[in-house]
Amino acid sequence: MELQTISQVSKSFQISTRALRYYEQLGLIKSVKKEDYAYRTYDEESLAVIRQIVILRKLQIPLKQIGVILKDENISAALDVFTKKADELQSEIKALSTIKAILDSFIDKLKSSNVSVKSNLLSDKMLQELSETLTVTPVSYTHLRAN
Repeated sequence: MELQTISQVSKSFQISTRALRYYEQLGLIKSVKKEDYAYRTYDEESLAVIRQIVILRKLQIPLKQIGVILKDENISAALDVFTKKADELQSEIKALSTIKAILDSFIDKLKSSNVSVKSNLLSDKMLQELSETLTVTPVSYTHLRAN
C-alpha cells in the first residue's frame, strides 16, 4: 500500500489541496504523517473515502450530510439524505420549468407582435400570476464546482 501526498491526491481527484485539508478538518478523512516527512499523505482507506466524497459532492450533497452518510453504517442515513436531495431537486426542476414557461411566453409574444416590453408584455395577467408563484431565491450551482 503506497501512500500518496496531498498534491498527488489533489491532482488525481481534481480537487484543491485546500478542500482536502477542509475535509480533514471536518473529520471526513484522515491523513497519515510519516516520520521526518512534512507532507500530508493518504492511504488506500482515505483515498476510498475521498472518492466517495467527490462523487457525493458532484451530486450536490452538502459536506455536513456527507459526514452523516460516512459516519453512519446504517443504510437509512444515506437513504434519508438522498431522498431529501431528490425532493429538493424536484422542487428546483418545477421552479425552473415555470421560469422556462414564462420566458417562452415572452418570446412568443415578442415574436408575434410589436408589444412594448415596458407597457404590455409584463402586464399580461397570466404571466403575472405565473411569476407570483416563483420565489426569489438564488439557484444553487454548487454541482458545477469540484469542492
